Amino acid sequence: MPAPFQVAGETAFSHNQDIEAYIQLCTEIHSIRTRYAYDSLKKKGLECPKPTGAFYIYPSFKKWSEQLNALGILSCSSLADHLLNEYEIATLPGIAFGDDPENLCIRLSTSYLDMETDERAQHILDTFNSDIDPKTFMKDHHPRINHFLSRMNDFLSTLN
Repeated sequence: MPAPFQVAGETAFSHNQDIEAYIQLCTEIHSIRTRYAYDSLKKKGLECPKPTGAFYIYPSFKKWSEQLNALGILSCSSLADHLLNEYEIATLPGIAFGDDPENLCIRLSTSYLDMETDERAQHILDTFNSDIDPKTFMKDHHPRINHFLSRMNDFLSTLN
């Protein structure tokens, strides 16, 4: 293994308080993002188990089977393809996780943190550390998750 990787590995596993604090901070931000997306999708009628991890949501669209079938969407794979092609929403079909394709489940990731540059990352971290309300933090400082939710709302409105 190259020396830089060895140093990085040694640092990562050294119980460095700064690294552990940073990991905890990122975990909290991911958790807020996931809860924000989950709450938004639940309000729109999506059936979804409450997430227990940091950045995945696993909704089912089965209650809209009839509407989806009319669109030619008969499986979770065709649902994932439709969301990508028509709404630019990347997902993984439930079949990739051993689910029945007719359950119309997909996995969504909320892991992108809108931290494209060091300056943007510092701004997000500073804002979060200012004890901002989590909803305001998400609404005002995470444009990509809000864009995703807007696109998903567009899709859901075609099913209701």
